[in-house]
Amino acid sequence: MAHKLADELLKDILSPPLLVPDDMFANRDAVSPFSKVDRSAADVLLVCKRWMRVGTPALYHTVVLRSMAQAKALASALRRCPDFGTYIRRLRVEGSYGEYIWQAVKTAPHITELCLSLTVYSDVKVDGMVKSIAMLNPTRVILTVSPEKKIKNKNQDALIAALCKGIKKWSRMHTFEFSGSHTAMKRWEKRPDYLLFPELLEALSSSLSVEVVRLGVCLDSNTIAIADSAGSALTKLLTSRQSVRLVFSNANIHESLEHMRITGRIPQAFLSRISTDADAALSNPNNLLVAPTTSVQHQFLPNPFFKPFQAMDDATRESILACVAEHALRRDHPLSYNPVDKWYDRAVYDSAAVESWFKMAALRVLARRIVVHDDAVWARLNALLASHPNLLKYTTSLRLSSIWSTITPAVQSKMLSFTAKLVDARITPTENVLAVLRSTGSSATLQSLELVVNRWSDGFSLIQLSGFPALESLTLGIECPADDTISASELPLVDLPRLRSLAISRCPPFVLKAFMETHSLPAWTALDASSYYEVSFLSLIQSRAQLVRTVKLWRMQADDWATLPAMEVLELCENFGDNVPPYLSQPEAAHSNLRVLRFHFKRNTHNRPYKLAIEQAWTRVLSVYITHAKFPKLETIQMMSEEALWPTNEREIKKSVWPKLAVDLQEQGITLLDRDGRVWRPRLR
Repeated sequence: MAHKLADELLKDILSPPLLVPDDMFANRDAVSPFSKVDRSAADVLLVCKRWMRVGTPALYHTVVLRSMAQAKALASALRRCPDFGTYIRRLRVEGSYGEYIWQAVKTAPHITELCLSLTVYSDVKVDGMVKSIAMLNPTRVILTVSPEKKIKNKNQDALIAALCKGIKKWSRMHTFEFSGSHTAMKRWEKRPDYLLFPELLEALSSSLSVEVVRLGVCLDSNTIAIADSAGSALTKLLTSRQSVRLVFSNANIHESLEHMRITGRIPQAFLSRISTDADAALSNPNNLLVAPTTSVQHQFLPNPFFKPFQAMDDATRESILACVAEHALRRDHPLSYNPVDKWYDRAVYDSAAVESWFKMAALRVLARRIVVHDDAVWARLNALLASHPNLLKYTTSLRLSSIWSTITPAVQSKMLSFTAKLVDARITPTENVLAVLRSTGSSATLQSLELVVNRWSDGFSLIQLSGFPALESLTLGIECPADDTISASELPLVDLPRLRSLAISRCPPFVLKAFMETHSLPAWTALDASSYYEVSFLSLIQSRAQLVRTVKLWRMQADDWATLPAMEVLELCENFGDNVPPYLSQPEAAHSNLRVLRFHFKRNTHNRPYKLAIEQAWTRVLSVYITHAKFPKLETIQMMSEEALWPTNEREIKKSVWPKLAVDLQEQGITLLDRDGRVWRPRLR
């Protein structure tokens, strides 16, 4: 079918996956977004020669160079086919790649946007970039993130000098964007990059065409030395260029600029030319700044008599409005319970700001998931339920706790009595609370249940878990005095036929042992004890351990590997630093069925000697103790580090041990992943 399409239509079809969005091209974050790309955009061109011919202009429209190998490959391609250079419109260079960058740029006369980094070290060559800047005449220039610590060398000086000379010469440049990052100077002082390189502001004062200068995050006006330097530099720029406007990326700049105006660092007349990315001038909200990429502004007048979907019946209208509200308030992870997520504080509930028809639709959507984590939350929620008592009938997830005195079991029972069919709940499982769950029908629909028991004397018994046939996930959070006892022989057998996942946050050993002996768990496959610190607790579940396939633990004992013979996925949450624990180094550390192994660790990037010690420890773990001979079915190792695992530029690649470990493990058939599930791409080296 594709061969019947005209080239123009085929070009429109192939362009979207090949073109780079502007927010990625001009991204100025500390970590380049292109370091996380796990596929090549050129793959779509490998279908046939016609697709290659039609899609090549879109492929070369935006060129991003992140390594010397990429720069060399681009130079080689343009040397063989110089016509490809005429397709290049945007160029992003994340390093300095010697003469290769010049060989590419000299064949690309139509480059209009240039993104480059001023983080240049003494061991690189900048001659090619210097000659390229002298040849270009872009309309927009973007600087990427500055170094964390100040660097000073002749290569950087040469690059800055070439950039200043180009700024003064370029006749088409209308926008210049600083990175907005801050560089540490000494002790606690940090300077934004437009003060780190004051010569660039000097050059912009002499520019022939610049109209917009983006400065990133506003300066800290409390630092007098920085405020003096900024006031002087910005005032000079605004004075020399009457048409130039300054734009800050953060909206909260009023206090800093007002402080500089009062202290005389910036004249009052210049404030109307300083704005934020919202394009609203500080002194005159109607004075809109024209952004580099213009868009049509539409104005909508309020209509107090408008009512949407007037011709529909109430049920259909409410269903559509619920979908609209759900999209507006959508969570990426609808079952994640963030303690700081105070959904009831949203302005959507303000009747003065939102129409009543949308307010009610939003309330019904948000009432599906109610989380109460402290007394203040309960007070606001209680006030809301007083005016809208029927909201609880829409609730499918209700997570309460009796840790706070006001949310007593009696209060929980009252709230549960208004619910219809819960799917998820966090409750204090007293006899009365569980009886209410059964009476409302939720016991037959409940799939996830978390039990919070502060004392064994609160009225909870293991036998009360009977009558929950749909339960798939159970969390035990039970606190009891150490001298309490229970006899499993006195309890009848409780059947939980669909329970697949069991999590243990707090549970005395005798309770856990009784639970295992008195509950039938034919479908149990997952255990989460990452917050349970009883060292030898696996011996308590040994009678059922042959069922478990997915395990998440804080730490293990050396003999625990044999306790879980069917285990296929293991996640260890202990951060053992630079000391390899015995459960990994001893000969017993072996398993015949394990397929996935996950580790949690901290790299401690601020303390370099300790960071090196940690990397040496993990090198021993992944090259000596974790081998194909000891784990014959192991397919994946995932490192759940808080910091990024894979290096993001060539300088980091040379120093990091993780790329080499990934390659060595791959030779054994084991894939090494970072916390986001990304593999190492050797081509970046």
